[in-house]
Amino acid sequence: MEELAGRVAAVTGGGSGIGAALARACADAGMDVAVADIEAAKAEATAADVRARGRRALAAAVDVRRAADVEAFAARTFAELGGCDLVCNNAGVLVLGATHERSLEDWEWVLGVNVWGVIHGVRAFVPRLLAQGRGGHVVNTSSIQGLVPGAANGCYTTAKFAVVGLSESLRLDLAPHGIGVSVLCPGPVKTGILKSERNRPAELGASKLSRADVLAVMAATDAANTTFIEPDRAAQAVLDGVRRNELYVITHPGSRAMVEARVRGILDAYDRTRERSPDLP
Repeated sequence: MEELAGRVAAVTGGGSGIGAALARACADAGMDVAVADIEAAKAEATAADVRARGRRALAAAVDVRRAADVEAFAARTFAELGGCDLVCNNAGVLVLGATHERSLEDWEWVLGVNVWGVIHGVRAFVPRLLAQGRGGHVVNTSSIQGLVPGAANGCYTTAKFAVVGLSESLRLDLAPHGIGVSVLCPGPVKTGILKSERNRPAELGASKLSRADVLAVMAATDAANTTFIEPDRAAQAVLDGVRRNELYVITHPGSRAMVEARVRGILDAYDRTRERSPDLP
């Protein structure tokens, strides 16, 4: 989707961080923007920022864990803005801690937002994109930890790996229809995700994070993945990827060595199997 001007974008998690930056970048590119966030006031603030840039905008309070909320957001986007061309399934939350020590509530919250939120976005928007027949693009926000696992971060890593796989499959499904798919895999970005607990539903309690959990994360993180960038920089990388119809959008090229090490481990396993079982196909 090389030309963005005059088109419509929808962004979840649009009240802050990468989502708000995406909304601003889309407006600067000449797009109208539908902004969804679990915090209604923040969604409206972003929508006001879009309007100040001379574009139309709507704001909606949306809990992406709930299919009905996302469906209503999609319906309103198409009804009030006349369609949609770019869907950014961006809402995300974070729970740190050893994988085997996370509570069921931790898993329910992280997977509910980070995985089911994307699923609900795909199910609500993609059929409408297909029906309007003018192509389009879907961007799903994963993480560098959707490509490389992180210690003491099992809930988040599991969710972000799922988003990468979903995006890769969705791209194959939608390519024949002229709809592109990208997956954003950012390294550290200056967002409020470390404070996402503020929006955790009361019925899911609070996560129990120990000092040992934090130290484990720090010990497993290298210098290439500790440089925080501004959200606007990540948003610009996304729009560049959309224009070029790139599958993977990367923000931190220094993380390449970690990805190469993981892939090498997989390829080495293939080589060992070939040596042990040369008769297998």
